[in-house]
Amino acid sequence: MNDTTGAETRSSGDERLLHRRTVVKGAAWSLPAIAVAVAAPIAAASGQACPTVAPYYGASVTMSYGPSAPDGTWLPGQTTGTISVGFGDAWRGTFPAWSYGTSAPGQVSVETLTYSITYYLPVGVAWTQLPSGWSLTNSAFVNGEWAYTFTYTNLPRTTLVTATGAPGTMAIPLSSATGTVIESTVPTGWNPTRWTQFRIYLDVTWRPRFLNSPGCVSPAGNGGAIRTSRGFRTHSLSITAAGNGTGGTGGTGGTGGTGGTGG
Repeated sequence: MNDTTGAETRSSGDERLLHRRTVVKGAAWSLPAIAVAVAAPIAAASGQACPTVAPYYGASVTMSYGPSAPDGTWLPGQTTGTISVGFGDAWRGTFPAWSYGTSAPGQVSVETLTYSITYYLPVGVAWTQLPSGWSLTNSAFVNGEWAYTFTYTNLPRTTLVTATGAPGTMAIPLSSATGTVIESTVPTGWNPTRWTQFRIYLDVTWRPRFLNSPGCVSPAGNGGAIRTSRGFRTHSLSITAAGNGTGGTGGTGGTGGTGGTGG
């Protein structure tokens, strides 16, 4: 993660120092796989075991805003801001939006069938830039948060997995969407430097193919069963507002692990 520093400015007719701050929050994870739609029952224990397959993904949030009060508080009518959400995480070793690792590199092909990710933000955003292949498929105000769901449309996509671990063989590349903060949604007295976590909900379906052992078995079922990887993730960190305009240092999420078992 990077330290984030903004330039100092002065407001017209006011000698108070105002700051532009950038807050960067990112994380990358391995995700256990949940098997669904198993096409056949598990064979006898003596059957050939499938190689393991692990999905990986990253996520990030970046906010730039200013001018602000010296402590970082948003000033109505003066402060403006932009927010970017990362499909993947450039601050954690460049994790892609979605990737795979396997214990049998070059012998496993994975078909990514569907992919969507929802970001829960404390303010509303007017999205002005979406990368190619992505659509904003839902937006809603839910339990005090603004929820935005983005869906990758260039699917299905098949990936020959050559990596054995994180960050994996890329199936969906790193990219991001950017928008402007809608001021009417900003809470009174909001201080973005005290925004200490962001949540996402991931929903992906994918199907592994075991090229050298198509009849292999595992706890997840026979080779070729569709799997679903879904669930919430919350990433927390501490943002420190400093008099020189430093926005603070972002924390890191967990990486590694083999994720789900192939099958």
